[in-house]
Amino acid sequence: MKFNILLFMALLCATTMNAQRVQFVGGINYSNIRLGKTTTPNTNFVEKYNAFSGYQMGLKVELGHDEDTEELGLFSLSLEALLAQKGTNYYYSGPSSRVWIDDKNIESKGNIVETKIEIANTYLKLPISISVNVNQSFSFQLGGYAAWLVRSTGTGTMNYKETVTPKQTQTPPLSPDRPATYKAKFEIPLNFDYLDGSEGAIILSDSLLCAANPALGMRPASVGAYYDREERTGLMFNRLDLGLHGGVKLEGGGWVLSARVSYGLSDVFNNEYHANPILDDNKKNVLNTNTQRNISYELSLGFSF
Repeated sequence: MKFNILLFMALLCATTMNAQRVQFVGGINYSNIRLGKTTTPNTNFVEKYNAFSGYQMGLKVELGHDEDTEELGLFSLSLEALLAQKGTNYYYSGPSSRVWIDDKNIESKGNIVETKIEIANTYLKLPISISVNVNQSFSFQLGGYAAWLVRSTGTGTMNYKETVTPKQTQTPPLSPDRPATYKAKFEIPLNFDYLDGSEGAIILSDSLLCAANPALGMRPASVGAYYDREERTGLMFNRLDLGLHGGVKLEGGGWVLSARVSYGLSDVFNNEYHANPILDDNKKNVLNTNTQRNISYELSLGFSF
């Protein structure tokens, strides 16, 4: 159905393809991931998806110029091949739990966990647009796009604050000089490659949870993209993204300035991995099955050659 929409637009402007013009275009994307409606009985956490600034650049071919005068007709068709970066700035603050496994078998129930991740998804994007040319300088545009995810990364930090309780796995219990609980406060850098399908095992280092309590043992120095997920299939983000767009275009002297809004029709996240920060009655992650869409505001400058 979605591909039929693009095919219909192409056929509608088939009679205007008398000549063509090639342009190089580059610009910025101001994007975010729209979550849709979410409902949860848990209100003791904060989860936000904030706007992200990325880029787009590539080539554009415009069809519909008169071969003799080089002027545009009433309608014209443009095809583009772009590298377009979209994403979001993810923020979470609330309860969590972690298990740090080493020779001390330490587990921790976190009351305050603050996670910040800048998610950058780079797509090979193929937009197709119909232009209604008011005159040779000003046009309205409407169209759609298909995009394939070629790079997906996340960078940020996780700050952790809470009590750590070593398990008493031996008899007699731990010696009196080793407290039963400790206050933990530390930060872990996050560098994720979401297109790496491996589980991303936890890497341990000699860094201590708290220098004042060396009995706490080791903590993770870094973690992989899927380190805290149960075994699932696929990747965090779906590869294919389809959507619609609309905007305006100004041109003159070989230069083109365009502004448009893109609205995704596809689910950005793979629901196998996209979980709400709450657990069900069986202590399992509650999957977020809503459609999460890419939305971006795009400003581009191009020139003909």
